[in-house]
Amino acid sequence: MHRILLVLILAALACGGGGTSTPPPPPPPPVQSVPSQPGNVVATPGNGSVTVSWSPVDGATSYEIGRLTLPGASDPKVSTSTTTTFADTAVQNGTTYSYAVDAVNAAGRGQQSNAVTARPFRLICSANTLNSQIVAFNAEDSSAQAPVLSFGSATGISGINFSGIDVDPVHGEIFSANFWNQDVTVHSLAANGNAVPLRALGNQSGINVAYDSTGDNPLVVSQGTIPTFARTTQGFGHAPVRQLTPAALASKVALAGPTHGDLMFVGAASSLVMTYARTSSGSQSPSAEFSVTPLVQASTIIYDPTADQMLMALDNLQGGGNAGVAAVPSGASADHPEAVRILGGDQTGLTNVTALGLDSAHDVLHVADASGQIFTFPADFSAHANLAPTSVLGGALAQFTGGIRDLVFDPVNGHLIVHAGTRILTFAANASGNTAPLSVISSTGGGVETPLGMAFDSLHQELLVANGDTRQTLAAFAPPAANASTHLSWSTTAPSSAGTPAPLPTATRLRSRRSPTPASSPSTFPSRPLAASRWTRCTARSSSPTRREG
Repeated sequence: MHRILLVLILAALACGGGGTSTPPPPPPPPVQSVPSQPGNVVATPGNGSVTVSWSPVDGATSYEIGRLTLPGASDPKVSTSTTTTFADTAVQNGTTYSYAVDAVNAAGRGQQSNAVTARPFRLICSANTLNSQIVAFNAEDSSAQAPVLSFGSATGISGINFSGIDVDPVHGEIFSANFWNQDVTVHSLAANGNAVPLRALGNQSGINVAYDSTGDNPLVVSQGTIPTFARTTQGFGHAPVRQLTPAALASKVALAGPTHGDLMFVGAASSLVMTYARTSSGSQSPSAEFSVTPLVQASTIIYDPTADQMLMALDNLQGGGNAGVAAVPSGASADHPEAVRILGGDQTGLTNVTALGLDSAHDVLHVADASGQIFTFPADFSAHANLAPTSVLGGALAQFTGGIRDLVFDPVNGHLIVHAGTRILTFAANASGNTAPLSVISSTGGGVETPLGMAFDSLHQELLVANGDTRQTLAAFAPPAANASTHLSWSTTAPSSAGTPAPLPTATRLRSRRSPTPASSPSTFPSRPLAASRWTRCTARSSSPTRREG
């Protein structure tokens, strides 16, 4: 009996007994849904093209781009793309187009995006010679006031005779008056290259600027008025701390400081000098007003605190230039006061003095000449001094091409700061000979410096810019989407390995050397959303602030 029961149990186990069940079948796959609506759709116009871009959509395998021509919604067109950009080149400049995008996958087409519009256009280029910039305008918009893009100088420094600089050594800043830009820009003394200003004071037709260390204020010399601002003022529409309307149109200001009467000397046209208190305002009359004998250029006036005298360039009417320096007592009041000291003569090498700078701590006078050199003399020169300079700074490495506009000495760092052309150059106090500056605030790194003309290379789709001033180069720029600059070593002379100019072979074919846009040079060629645009033929030969030619 027991044997029969055991056999039955074993047979039941062998037949799958014991309660084990079959596993359930897998669930059916989920039903795929259509993609969501594309977002961030942008239509960017170019020259003969429109580039449409949008954000990627999860689950999309492709995108459909619909286009309508406005007005009237004619010429419907649909294109496809597997990426998140689409370049439409089947467009006409001056015509407005509307675009919408929808995402597609195996389940179908998702909701269409919001429509965006774009109007492709030609670019008309203009060379701004004074500000070292190339600007491009929309040729299809006759009412356009602002350019659609610009590149070149980011410094904001103007290269016109009506300009000047001064230094705030305590806060480490350089003020630059830019007449054509109608502003005063402020750069760090440590700035170098194509440097963007720290700030700018707008709506100021300043031909010169002075820094008042006593009140910590910049003074803007605007011919008819001399407004004084708080040092950190920037932007537009700010009222000055005070404003003086001098008795005659001003060209430059020199400050004596509180230890010498806290006076302000205002150099006007020709030899006229006016003396005011530093804090004078309104239409106050000067405490003294006189013309110096012999004639001087009061627009070059500086103050010598050691001698308590004003220094100005001689006005050599017969020679056609300012061939020396005159010293006049600060307390002069009678009309036509005599200069008490004169530096001039054949030994000085001076032909036409354009600016003066003083290192009062070391009694050194720096004299800029129209010959493109800076001569150094003892500041305590004698009554009738015809002496040779102690040193001369100038040459190709010094980069004084374009004319020396102004000089100022930084007593904290012991540097001579020079405004030449559209550049601000910093030299060691004892620099001499053909010496390169320690630093240069300039648009040189941007490939545009005093542009004198342009042409369009249709074969290579490049804009060619001929630069004047220091480098005498030809720079080739690719369309904006390339975000790269091409510099050609083109000129009548080219630097040799020894640094001495050597003639270029006449049969040499110039080839471009592309280099990525430096991160520190934001204005080389901006990466703006003009991806598919191409340059039109452009020329510019004007020396006026801006001239456009198609």
